[in-house]
Amino acid sequence: MRPVDTKGKAMLIRFDNGYTIYSHNQLYGKWMISNAYQYPRTNRQLRLAIHNEKKSALLYSASDIDVLRDEEVPAHPFVSRAGPDILSEKVATVDLYHRFCSKSFVARRWSGLLLDQAFIAGIGN
Repeated sequence: MRPVDTKGKAMLIRFDNGYTIYSHNQLYGKWMISNAYQYPRTNRQLRLAIHNEKKSALLYSASDIDVLRDEEVPAHPFVSRAGPDILSEKVATVDLYHRFCSKSFVARRWSGLLLDQAFIAGIGN
């Protein structure tokens, strides 16, 4: 498995076989880590489980999960609308300045802009 990336509030789990799991927790999704195949007692609905010989990564209650080929990820509806993720992508200060000055964002209030995932992903509320 390759490193896990984020795009705003979405998680991208990339695998060596050319596939990526896209997940977005929305308000209720929650990842839990446990010993392999040991499931916690919860009223939440298990939506995704990834196991290795020692641990299980369990995603409960998430409402948006897709399995995509790597080349399909940029066209995913959420990923394609999200701006640069400054926590997981290399973004230069000058790039953010040009984005801020662009037609799409220059007339917007700063407080609202920071909540807009299309401006800069991942730093909102």
